[in-house]
Amino acid sequence: MYFLYVIIIYLFGCLCVGFVYAFRSNRYIHVVVFFLSRLKRVLCALFPASLRSHSVRLVDWLVFERHCVYQVVYVFLVIISHYLLIRDVITPLYRYSDSENHLFITLACLFCSGLCYTAVCVTDPGVINVGNIQVFSQIYSYDNVVYTPKECALCSHVIPARSRHCGK
Repeated sequence: MYFLYVIIIYLFGCLCVGFVYAFRSNRYIHVVVFFLSRLKRVLCALFPASLRSHSVRLVDWLVFERHCVYQVVYVFLVIISHYLLIRDVITPLYRYSDSENHLFITLACLFCSGLCYTAVCVTDPGVINVGNIQVFSQIYSYDNVVYTPKECALCSHVIPARSRHCGK
């Protein structure tokens, strides 16, 4: 039951952050922003600059670099959640209704989840290079608002609309 409290607190926190961001130009919100900037100043005074720089580099590595950390974390979370499902849900279900096969649905969901995850991990992410630039440039047209024809500074080709080009 503590999980419900954690979810409610998490959703309330997300709503508060969204509210502050949506109404950031309101003068009453500036009080909240003032207290948050004060909190940042206090945290900067408490933690040394080397620890802050290491944490910034760690966040940059986790967010902006390519690695398999999130894949390992996802697999770990799926295995733990299915273990908890079998231990806490399936076992009591068999006490009340042992004639039905509840484990089949769980294993089918686990198999489908693993199959979809494997398909996402091993397929081509759609990296655009010189060999496939013509194919990707014909998929979407430029709207000349958000996506305008621009030349890539690295490979000097026109960047296709709605694409990340040359690893940027």
